[in-house]
Amino acid sequence: MKPWLKTTVILATTILTVWLIRTLAFLPILITTDERPSLIAGDRVLVARFAFGLRLPLDALFGYHRLSPTLPRQGEPIVFNDPLGKRRNISDRPLCVGTCTALPGDTIWLPWSSDETCRKVAKHYPFVVPGKGITIDIHPWNIVMLANALHLYEQKNVCWDCDSLLVIDGQQVRKVSFSEDYIWVSSNGHTEAYDSRLFGPLPVSHLEGRPMLILYSKDSSKPFYNGYRYRRFLSVLP
Repeated sequence: MKPWLKTTVILATTILTVWLIRTLAFLPILITTDERPSLIAGDRVLVARFAFGLRLPLDALFGYHRLSPTLPRQGEPIVFNDPLGKRRNISDRPLCVGTCTALPGDTIWLPWSSDETCRKVAKHYPFVVPGKGITIDIHPWNIVMLANALHLYEQKNVCWDCDSLLVIDGQQVRKVSFSEDYIWVSSNGHTEAYDSRLFGPLPVSHLEGRPMLILYSKDSSKPFYNGYRYRRFLSVLP
């Protein structure tokens, strides 16, 4: 084999190997906001992309596919694609970090107040996290979140004309079901963090992986030669 051809083959093989590792196995990301107690802003984290099943690349061409999908555990940190991102393809959207706090079929309690009674303090009502094979009754306190999820993630034409009645693709319904599993995401950063309180239940198709290792950590407000948190270097995340 000619030297130039051998060099080209080695270079192409190296590039392909790096691409495969980054696409299928591990992805380094920068943490920009605190996700206590494990992560703080400035951590450079290695994400295991296969933690919840192997999400195949090139979804722009072949659609979303995941091999051997599994759900995260309650309390497990996750990395996911922004469900409100503007890009059409899920994998092209920005990455976010949070904690899985509820699984399909779990019930969480959310604050809700009626505009008719003008309550100053919202009461808490049960919200069932959607999932495959789960039928959910529509109530005044869950109708908006369910409608948004159906519109955003299930591509349904949705509207409502009263507190407990949805119109989906022209048909009136009082119960709904979903085509995929969802989880509830919480953030431990601060009260205005970006989590399910803002975007609702997260489809599992948006799961990117699990943060597994802090490669290194640096305070980004300090110059490049200072601000390194050496005690966090190569720290395995729980």
